Amino acid sequence: MKKIIFFILFMFPFYIFSELIKEDRKIDEYGIPLKFINGYEIDLNLDKKIDMVIYVQIGEKYTLIAMLNKGEKYEGYILNESERLGRFFTDWQNEVTSTEAGPGQNNAKTYKIPGPCIVFSILEVSSVVYYWDKGKFNEIWTSD
Repeated sequence: MKKIIFFILFMFPFYIFSELIKEDRKIDEYGIPLKFINGYEIDLNLDKKIDMVIYVQIGEKYTLIAMLNKGEKYEGYILNESERLGRFFTDWQNEVTSTEAGPGQNNAKTYKIPGPCIVFSILEVSSVVYYWDKGKFNEIWTSD
């Protein structure tokens, strides 16, 4: 009896949710299915409010979104969108060194950043660090 109750209360909702987000679900008048891949909470802009960073798949694209906590609402920023699956983590760094091969860069340079950042990479393609400073997100390409 305990196993049946456990299944109904805990496992069945996960089963239903997994059925709803299957890859073969058609895009129709109800919208495009969204698949959550990863997410973290971190204070990105040092305002003592917990912000969120989420990585989702929408249709054929993978999207990295930062959501800054503005009290009663969140302000969203699309940081990266690609057809290739990437990975990310949040970190605290005071210095970041750019790559020599990054877009528009001729040589490596070390940048000072405020601390909280998002390290995003697409395997065997590129890596970038996103951080909030002076009212906007900035990026430093760390490999290419």
